[in-house]
Amino acid sequence: MCSPAGAGGRYVAVRDASTQLFFERLPRGTHVFEHALRAAHRGTASSGFAAIRSRYAPEFSAHSASVPLEVE
Repeated sequence: MCSPAGAGGRYVAVRDASTQLFFERLPRGTHVFEHALRAAHRGTASSGFAAIRSRYAPEFSAHSASVPLEVE
């Protein structure tokens, strides 16, 4: 996982059910964040969703859709 171009320092907090990324600043524009995972069991799962919000102006926020996955 790498930091977007122009983003200030970053901090990554890995938890059991989430991975949180914190940035000092994030320039205006489109950014792609990728995170590799490995399935441990067969079946149906969900990718979950990504959410972003400004620390000091929470009215600036967005989220992605969740994607269903079939693990064979």
